[in-house]
Amino acid sequence: MMTSVSGAVPVIVGFKDKADIGLFQKHGVIKYNYKYINAIAANIPEVAIEKMSKNSKIAYIEPDCEIKVLDDEIC
Repeated sequence: MMTSVSGAVPVIVGFKDKADIGLFQKHGVIKYNYKYINAIAANIPEVAIEKMSKNSKIAYIEPDCEIKVLDDEIC
């Protein structure tokens, strides 16, 4: 994961049910609350990821990274 200047890393957090943004307001900065999926994009300290991933409301925490399409044709 890429660490930002503030020591936080960009992540996508998926929730088992409704997104609970209150869990992350204490530990980081929420960048985006998705409308159609139970997930948020946030910057949280790397040391908090393991602790937060053990929360029963959270389905997954993944790195939020930029992807690029190299070719527009699928073989």
